[in-house]
Amino acid sequence: MSVPKLVATNRALVLTAMIFAVAMTFIDQTIVSVAAPSIQSELGLSNTGVQWAINSYLLALARCLRSVAASQIRSGIVAWW
Repeated sequence: MSVPKLVATNRALVLTAMIFAVAMTFIDQTIVSVAAPSIQSELGLSNTGVQWAINSYLLALARCLRSVAASQIRSGIVAWW
């Protein structure tokens, strides 16, 4: 069973976009981890406070990514399969 060329191209684009998004998330998390000491001193946080701040940021980022994906699925930009 052959896959139509358009579907194969779309799958490749989706895979490329997902790889790019995951790479950007790793890079972003690395930047936040490097900036953690500066964040801690600027805000006067304890080690636990820094963990809470970073986890809150990452949860908010994940929620935004999930909201964008859900809106694209609802609008028909991305097919859910």
